[in-house]
Amino acid sequence: MRTDRAIQPDDAAGGTRHVYGTRKRLLLRGFIVTDFAAKLDDFLREAGEWVRSGRLKYREDIVEGLENAPAAFLGLLQGKNFGKLLRSECRQIRLR
Repeated sequence: MRTDRAIQPDDAAGGTRHVYGTRKRLLLRGFIVTDFAAKLDDFLREAGEWVRSGRLKYREDIVEGLENAPAAFLGLLQGKNFGKLLRSECRQIRLR
């Protein structure tokens, strides 16, 4: 990376941020789920209780039928869904 050229803050490549990181020793750390695998049982127990008590709420966007899957996928890419997007193929059976 060249640091000797004049870079404006609104540079399309975000130039000054790169220079700042180079001069200030920027540290980035990712989050890898397997780093916390040993805590999975504790999380499932606690989160399960939070869901049951209503403290933790979640939303699902359920699309019925395979024929609606392409449109649901496009909506997912466009940010039109909320929560977890699920496709259901279950059909209700009417009992007599």
